[in-house]
Amino acid sequence: MIDFEHVSKQYKHNAKPALEDVNFHVDDGEFVFLLGHSGAGKSTLLKLILREETPTEGRVLVNGQDVARLRRRGLCNGAGRRNRIKQTGRRAGDDPARRPVV
Repeated sequence: MIDFEHVSKQYKHNAKPALEDVNFHVDDGEFVFLLGHSGAGKSTLLKLILREETPTEGRVLVNGQDVARLRRRGLCNGAGRRNRIKQTGRRAGDDPARRPVV
């Protein structure tokens, strides 16, 4: 399970937040797509789940545990077994059938 509870992330003081008051829940085995334009916060969201970044506000929970309190190694092992996280450069409307075959 992955839960975001009122998560905000701001990289620079007085800058526009990368994420602001984000709330969602993902069940074990659930498949989720992150869609958005460049700069929408997709990579930031994944970095928060993997604890490569810490939220400015709120909590990120993986399997019911706050990632801020977990060791990074333990988080990656647990997340890798139960949750599948994959980021791809594919864009909405991108048709794999139209890609050249080499």
